Amino acid sequence: MTMSDGCGKVLLWRGDYPTAGPIDHAICWQTRSPVCHAAILLPYSRNEIVEAMQFVGVRVRFLKEEDWKHIEVYDVIGMTPAQWVETVRFLEGEVGCGYDYRSICRFLTRKKAGSKGRWFCSELTFAAIDRSRFRLLQRISEWAVNPGHLRLSPFLARTQRP
Repeated sequence: MTMSDGCGKVLLWRGDYPTAGPIDHAICWQTRSPVCHAAILLPYSRNEIVEAMQFVGVRVRFLKEEDWKHIEVYDVIGMTPAQWVETVRFLEGEVGCGYDYRSICRFLTRKKAGSKGRWFCSELTFAAIDRSRFRLLQRISEWAVNPGHLRLSPFLARTQRP
């Protein structure tokens, strides 16, 4: 991963993307939200993201042109380039961690779940920004944040793709 002094973005996938599977649809249904996946677009990148993905875990990947058709792009209002540096440092340390399948169960049972060293997509996105001392949402723990919650942050402003 390369890092520049700039600002990243929060990306949210709508549940209508072609490869959305049963877990994605269940997340949309259970959370009553049109979005089912979250990731961070790295600063000064047009397509390099960090995400926690089912069957893969935390990874860095490059988006393809067709991916953008189903992604909502958000600026983080008030977050500084220095805070983005901290966010990326945190994400670099998490690449290679496993996917938190217990959190999928949480969506069905609505009970606290989670595994140390494993991440769910929106949990990772929220935690990475939170580690920079920027709070997207108040009064909610990392493990409880679903992709739809991220959309409710007063600090996220919908924008165009880079």
